[in-house]
Amino acid sequence: MSPDRFVCTSEQTQAIDQLSQTTDGHVVARILARSGYPVTVQAWGLDVAWPESGLIVDALFGIGLSRDLDAATPVVRNGAHKYENGVVHVIGGSSGMTGALVMAANAAWRAGCGAVFAHTPQGLLPRIEASLIQQVKLGYGAPNDTHFTLDHVASVRANLLAKPGIVVIGPGLGSHPATIEFIQALCTQTKTPWVIDADALAGVRDLVFTDAIFTPHSGELAKMTGRDTDRWTDRLDAARQLAASSGATVVSKGQPTAIISPNGQAKITGYSTKRFARMGYGDVLAGTIAAFSSFEQDAASAAHNALLAGYADSLTSNDPYLPS
Repeated sequence: MSPDRFVCTSEQTQAIDQLSQTTDGHVVARILARSGYPVTVQAWGLDVAWPESGLIVDALFGIGLSRDLDAATPVVRNGAHKYENGVVHVIGGSSGMTGALVMAANAAWRAGCGAVFAHTPQGLLPRIEASLIQQVKLGYGAPNDTHFTLDHVASVRANLLAKPGIVVIGPGLGSHPATIEFIQALCTQTKTPWVIDADALAGVRDLVFTDAIFTPHSGELAKMTGRDTDRWTDRLDAARQLAASSGATVVSKGQPTAIISPNGQAKITGYSTKRFARMGYGDVLAGTIAAFSSFEQDAASAAHNALLAGYADSLTSNDPYLPS
């Protein structure tokens, strides 16, 4: 669709008027002209123009946080069983990296899940037991095992299938070669919705999914695609390539953050995500995305709402995305 065929609804016009009061209206005009696509403008503070890459924008989100969050807030059914109110499994942990698993599991619980399971090597279980209260903790292997291996695949898979839910894999998992084999085997053998984060991304580079969300930062995205991601425009193009080749929805973390669906449509943040550039926030985001996914939200909506929830926290707290 050429730019002169851009369709702007009255709601979009109102959003643009609101935006022009808080940031440079010229930036908005450039975004609209270059996208050449019906765009729901819900952004402010965007300090970069839309790239020449040709990526289609489906929506820029940010304006109307209260309304958006009201729609995103999960409805807990009165008297419903805990396993009917969202189930999340978090697989992670390795020596020195147990905190990542703890933050992801706490984030899923904080977002309102009915049940959260934390899976870790047996040697790390005492540390996880001391850090998590509401979650069920499961250890695998021998008492001195501190990273996942192929020997753990069958038992982990059995526990995932016993209580079906959304599976987060990656927080603090480590990059041991045996762990990479574990990731590949478990993801290949287990049909479940996935949120694949951090160290686990290295194990799924050549896999194709039907129900998955990837959450790479720019360095991980570069390794997965073999492309330069230094400029944010290049990063978005690389994310679109990864989404198309893997079948996963890709949450490309950075400023701005982009959510790219396998069909190439994208949502980008119109608010600053620089507050999220801290160690551990990626783990919290993965757990929060999984929680929203467990409430039967589609992948793009779950990622969208998890980001908005984190941003809303940043408006009222010195520490957005608080893990507990």
